[in-house]
Amino acid sequence: MLSMLQRIAYLPFSMDLKEVLRDLYLAICRGCDGTAPDTQTPDARLCLAYVADVGLPGAALTAVVSTITDFGPDYVLDAGDNNYLDGDPAAWAGFLPWINTQRYLRVRGNHTLDTPAGIAADAAAFPYLFTDSNPWWRRVLGNGLVEVFGIETGKKTNGTFIPGDLQVAGGAQYVWLEAALNSSTARHKIVMLHHPPVSTGNDPSHDVTPEMDWVVLAKADAVLCGHVHMAEWLVWMGTPLINLSGSVQTSGTSLVRPYPVAAGAWPVFVNDIDPLIGRLRVTADDVVVEVVHAVTGAVESSRSIYDKTPRATRMADWIFPRDEDVNTADPYTDYKLGTVASGMRVHSVLLAVGTAGSGGGSKTVEFFYNGTPITTQVPLTNARVSGTSLLGRWIPAGASIVARVRGWQPYIGTAAKGLYYEILGDSMH
Repeated sequence: MLSMLQRIAYLPFSMDLKEVLRDLYLAICRGCDGTAPDTQTPDARLCLAYVADVGLPGAALTAVVSTITDFGPDYVLDAGDNNYLDGDPAAWAGFLPWINTQRYLRVRGNHTLDTPAGIAADAAAFPYLFTDSNPWWRRVLGNGLVEVFGIETGKKTNGTFIPGDLQVAGGAQYVWLEAALNSSTARHKIVMLHHPPVSTGNDPSHDVTPEMDWVVLAKADAVLCGHVHMAEWLVWMGTPLINLSGSVQTSGTSLVRPYPVAAGAWPVFVNDIDPLIGRLRVTADDVVVEVVHAVTGAVESSRSIYDKTPRATRMADWIFPRDEDVNTADPYTDYKLGTVASGMRVHSVLLAVGTAGSGGGSKTVEFFYNGTPITTQVPLTNARVSGTSLLGRWIPAGASIVARVRGWQPYIGTAAKGLYYEILGDSMH
């Protein structure tokens, strides 16, 4: 019967009939408790949408819902703060097609936990996302293709925690999660929580929850978070820690913690400007996360959760100084080096000087992107620039790189040589 319903549900009928048949098929597959019947084999593929911090109605949320509706996911994963209106159902009204069929899987964020009204509205809308009245839950999707585990950080906007031991390693939620991950037979395991344990973001109004820097999270194949109102991808304890929480409100602060952000964390993608959501394409062998622009629908980047190796990015060339950088109060010349083809996080700058030449003042070079420093002033000597507070900054795709050279006049004639530089980093692309 399931095979027949699956074939019927994906025939080119009218949209209403098609959705009814598909919902019936998925409901039978899930079973009443959200687990897959033992007699079923995993589905061939699933499409999952992933959002966070989308609880503020307006043009941005309308664009998010429209884009998600266009690609028609089987389920929507929401990493928290789906309601900024003290529980008013208008905040999640756009997701009702998935909520009404229990295909909308959320964790609670700080804005839900701030007031009794928010907590009550959430409990009334999502009674299927609790385990024995506890705020954690697990759901098997696609007959064992993927299992999602929702846990709670329990943190309010003012930084305090709700009563209990939700954040405690070894507490009830921790013990439940470890047992659930160990017992899962799904092909892929995804944990979702609101506040990330680490982040590259440095906006004090969107803090992390280091209390939940749990080793057990490394047992998941991926961890999805929210709260920081930006997009980032970290390889953390060997596990992708993904955050796409800036689709409705982006931080836009460009405040980035020094690199690396924490022991065991390796950032490979950061974007705190564009409104981005996720589309997860799940098959038996892989989960590919497509980062989608919420307004245009364009796929900005794509990466497997099992691809845990940052890709190297390199800019290298020679700079040949000009004469006009001498005999002024602050002698320097800016040299445009080009643009970054894909975003990268800088981890080192290499310098090799043929000859420093003559000229007044100290001989230094510093690098900028779009007017923002990458390094401090560095002496013009053969050197590997490392350890400065600005290394680790994320440089967005299309950024213009400029070298500012001070106090350097090259020798004339055959003795004149330039400055060789390499800017090395890691990229998601």
